[in-house]
Amino acid sequence: MSKSGSEVHSALSGVTRKYGITYNPNLCREGVRGIIDPHGLVIVTACGTLHNAASVCGTFHQQFGLVRDPFDSNNWKIKFTNASLVSKSAVAEVPRLEDEASAGQLLELEQMAENGGASSAATAATASTAMALS
Repeated sequence: MSKSGSEVHSALSGVTRKYGITYNPNLCREGVRGIIDPHGLVIVTACGTLHNAASVCGTFHQQFGLVRDPFDSNNWKIKFTNASLVSKSAVAEVPRLEDEASAGQLLELEQMAENGGASSAATAATASTAMALS
């Protein structure tokens, strides 16, 4: 589904406020990964746990596509994002990217980058996003 940046921001922050959740990313290599394709698209994928005031209440997996905006002092802009928030009464272990289905795209990009051809996979990953920002 394609949304404007402000609509996506409003939706994600609305969920955070409504349910009082805090994101706690897994900051190890198993929880945060990134890749830059030859054309400058940066894809960052992270996962972790969701917390409310009382306890752990679920897990999240989020992927961002970032690009530099030459018309705005080369600041980074979010090109797309995919977010999955799953409510769970108990989380047995720290979430890892290898456990997530969409992490396969990032791992494929990493392998292609090592072989010098990440741009076509980045295009495929971008085409399959749930929320594209403009």
